[in-house]
Amino acid sequence: AEAEQACRGLTGTWPGAWPLRRDQRTLVVQPKRSWRLTREDYLRLKNPLKGTTELPGVNKELSEKSGPLVKILLPQTPSEMQLTRVAVRHFLEHSVSVECVDLPPDIPRAVARLAFGEKVETLLDDLLRTRLRLRQHVVQVQPLTREEAAAYWEKVEQRRQLRTASSDVEQPPRPPAPSPSFSGGYFAASPE
Repeated sequence: AEAEQACRGLTGTWPGAWPLRRDQRTLVVQPKRSWRLTREDYLRLKNPLKGTTELPGVNKELSEKSGPLVKILLPQTPSEMQLTRVAVRHFLEHSVSVECVDLPPDIPRAVARLAFGEKVETLLDDLLRTRLRLRQHVVQVQPLTREEAAAYWEKVEQRRQLRTASSDVEQPPRPPAPSPSFSGGYFAASPE
């Protein structure tokens, strides 16, 4: 009861012994419980891409180690543009570090995983300022929505499970690859 009364008494005031604020704001006093809720709301609004890994069916272990996801909307399919993942990666790395680029050949869209700690805003601001083009084309870069991120991580998980399942199947042993050696100015396989 005393704490609530003290909170009400201090809210909206400014102690005279303190230096005046230039923005003319006053104190906001609240119990720690409501402060924690306010802080959680602030953090959630500050970084809307955080928390996309908390959706059902998403492998948290994979997605928590990654930075934010962005989609690059292309004017044509990558095969028509003769576009590679490396070209998309170089395009994005003018601003931010990129962890991975997924580039389906038949869809006019790429998805890039930025490195952990990178900010989508930094990338968008830089692209807006520099007007950088990808293979002479203006492309749109946007953060993935929660639903798109969930679908993306589900596909990543499916591909990982397919790779794991195919590696569990016993493969016939491969013959050893010849080791190249340099002889007489030409590369040739060394005789064994």
